[in-house]
Amino acid sequence: MNTKHTLNYAEEPGLDDLFVVKKFNEWMIERRHEPVPKMLFGSLWREGEIAVLSADPGSGKSLLAIQIAESIASGKAFAPFEMTAKPQEVLYLNLKLTSTQFKMRHASENDAEDGDTLNQLYKFSKNLHRVDINIHGKLPEGYRTFDEVLPVLVERLVAKKKAKVVIIDNISYLQRSVYGYRETYTMMKELHRIKSQLGISILVLARTSKYGSARENTSGSNSALFSRFADSVFMIGKSVLDPSVRFIMQLIVHSSQMIYDPSHVASFVIEREGGNFLQLKHYGFHTESDHKKPVSERSLWPVIDKVKTLSDGGEKSVREIAAELDLPKSTVQRYLQMWTTEIGEAIKQQTSVREPFDPTKHPNYFPGREEYDEAKNDPKFKLLTDTSISDDDPRYRTLMREYGIIDNASYRASQAYKKTGITPKLSEDKQYVEFMNGVASVHQDVKQLNNDQPHQPQINTDEADKVKDNFSRSASSAVNVTTNGSDSMSGMHGLRHALNAYGKDIWIEKEDERGKPVIWYSLDSKGR
Repeated sequence: MNTKHTLNYAEEPGLDDLFVVKKFNEWMIERRHEPVPKMLFGSLWREGEIAVLSADPGSGKSLLAIQIAESIASGKAFAPFEMTAKPQEVLYLNLKLTSTQFKMRHASENDAEDGDTLNQLYKFSKNLHRVDINIHGKLPEGYRTFDEVLPVLVERLVAKKKAKVVIIDNISYLQRSVYGYRETYTMMKELHRIKSQLGISILVLARTSKYGSARENTSGSNSALFSRFADSVFMIGKSVLDPSVRFIMQLIVHSSQMIYDPSHVASFVIEREGGNFLQLKHYGFHTESDHKKPVSERSLWPVIDKVKTLSDGGEKSVREIAAELDLPKSTVQRYLQMWTTEIGEAIKQQTSVREPFDPTKHPNYFPGREEYDEAKNDPKFKLLTDTSISDDDPRYRTLMREYGIIDNASYRASQAYKKTGITPKLSEDKQYVEFMNGVASVHQDVKQLNNDQPHQPQINTDEADKVKDNFSRSASSAVNVTTNGSDSMSGMHGLRHALNAYGKDIWIEKEDERGKPVIWYSLDSKGR
């Protein structure tokens, strides 16, 4: 080796611009005041991150991506995934769906005799922008392929619309080779640069490769390739339980703990909400193997007969049966159609007696799980099966969130037990404590308001107790708060008091035409 030449090369001007050297503690001190990135889609996608959604064709990637986009644009969390980010502008770059396919997914059934019209179109958030891109159009001068144009196009659209969230559906349509590695690598590298420079959040949809090595095809995703530039990789998969059932699982995560691994995937059923919005509806948590293992019709007979028994005589509704058996509603309806007299007689002739269920023999059991199971079996959660309660009801939403937090806490406790041999108590789980403190603060704030305003109409503390237990809607309904000089509530003259989706109290100054708060105030941890 020519040492002299190497030395001269190392002293080339401009090399020092490629790196920064600082002590670890200096880095930590400089960034101690940086805000924690808000959650856009739970731990699967946070602000300032590139996330990749990868799956087999026909699994529902676009359906999921549109639901995520609407959730972020409207500010309404997509259960069971938490969202702490505020509503914001979202750019949905469409390389795939035609306008007709898009409309058919978000409109009610047609009622024309010739069946050529769509009615009751779903009204999306005003913050959501669809960008149709013609990948077959003539390229600008200086560009050879569209995968070179896409990152530049994203950069221009972000500046034009002042958006911070971009969803690209889907980059697989830009692949020119069988493997698509070279063009995918180029696009991801440029998108990573744009993300870092502009501070935006990007979700990239990609089709699963059928040609890569087994090492790179982790649970149906080219995770090894995407992990070079992606902060998070997750997938949506089809289930053998029912044609309409899907599950979501994390493959790679860098910014937080992996929650939705193969032992704890989120399960969904595809249904049309409100008659005109095709969506994924969460109904429980399972293992990946639950959705993948084949089942014979005969093995389902006991379940089918149980569904039939619960349904006979109108004893329970489909929704109540689904909740009790932890099945999607569409599966319950299909089992009712599958039931025959032959199945009923076959079940009656079975002479074998099953042993009593022993929870300690369950594969997911760990010492101390009883506390978490008892919390999930709290009678208040029966409200989730009450057919008279709308899914948009604050009580339903708050209870659904609490149930999901307890379930996630149970998973974290099981992982802690595997590592340390000690199971933490539910009261030690940070996320659960923060949620319950937020709900409990409603009761305390109501008492404080009554004490500070003796001449104002008093808010019933019994109603506050109901809010604390997630059984009442009273504290989240319109309550005019007129304060005069209280330390924590000064300036809240004539504002309407309500609860947000996380059970914390807010004071609303202005709402949009749908009744969603657009200008509102809340208290920080110090009561300011």
